[in-house]
Amino acid sequence: MLAEARAAGFRLGLRNVTWMQARAEDLADADFRARVGQFRLVTMGMSFHWMDRERVLAGVYAVLLPGGGLAIIGQDVANTSLRRIVDETLMKFLGEPPHPHADRPAQPERHEDVVARTPFTGFETVTIPYRRVWNVDQIIGWVYSFSDSAYFRLGDRRPQFERLLRDRLFALDSTGVFSENVSAEIILAWKT
Repeated sequence: MLAEARAAGFRLGLRNVTWMQARAEDLADADFRARVGQFRLVTMGMSFHWMDRERVLAGVYAVLLPGGGLAIIGQDVANTSLRRIVDETLMKFLGEPPHPHADRPAQPERHEDVVARTPFTGFETVTIPYRRVWNVDQIIGWVYSFSDSAYFRLGDRRPQFERLLRDRLFALDSTGVFSENVSAEIILAWKT
């Protein structure tokens, strides 16, 4: 992911970006925070549920400038035929997916409740409904973006998985283009 980000940044002419690999929990360490500096905005997308949330929020608060913000972005996607086909195909190849972060199990407490216990202020949740239109290649890329279905988990069965998923998706809609109702759910909070 870092190599892809660097390449994309280079193509876009970005010269003021530092790419690094670290765990979000590292923000709780003062030495690490000193190396990364301070920020006006910290975002998290579809990842907060795997973290030690209290530790991460304390670190995020420490690296934010006064007036800086936090955005935790999630998605609520309806249980569609497309979703069922993807899940069934993954199960055929991977069985019950292994827990990708055995050392950090997902936590049942709502993110909003965890954020509400922190020094952050102006806490609010915003829901933005939209229609997502995507094709078969984008859906396969999306499947591989999750840690429990990353392409390397399929090993040498990856081509067979992609072939079967393509066949099933084209059987659902011969155009290979799908449309879903999605809601982005964004938790916003501020450092005063």
